[in-house]
Amino acid sequence: MRSGRSRRCTWQAVFAAATVVTVVLLASHPELRLLVPLIELMGIDVFVAVIGIQCWAVVEPYVSRMYRLAAPPLAAAAYRALLFCFGYLGPWVDARLTLRRMAPPMAARPA
Repeated sequence: MRSGRSRRCTWQAVFAAATVVTVVLLASHPELRLLVPLIELMGIDVFVAVIGIQCWAVVEPYVSRMYRLAAPPLAAAAYRALLFCFGYLGPWVDARLTLRRMAPPMAARPA
């Protein structure tokens, strides 16, 4: 598992790359040069965030569909691998986890 510090460095690198791409895009297209005063007014970070939000709105349906299709089989495979690691105790662990998942919460159980 990655620490919070490396995750933050990753996001900083992604944000830096997005900023560079935005600046190159603004510099290369004459029509987009008219946005420079607007970007100067609100800041490049806000501009990149707005562009990122718009890109996420376009990409999110595809990502969520891929997640719905890929996550259950991957989770099932990981669960089977975990049970395999338990060896001959695998069926017992499976039964305990299944019963625990099906049992009502502690607050709802009768005393």
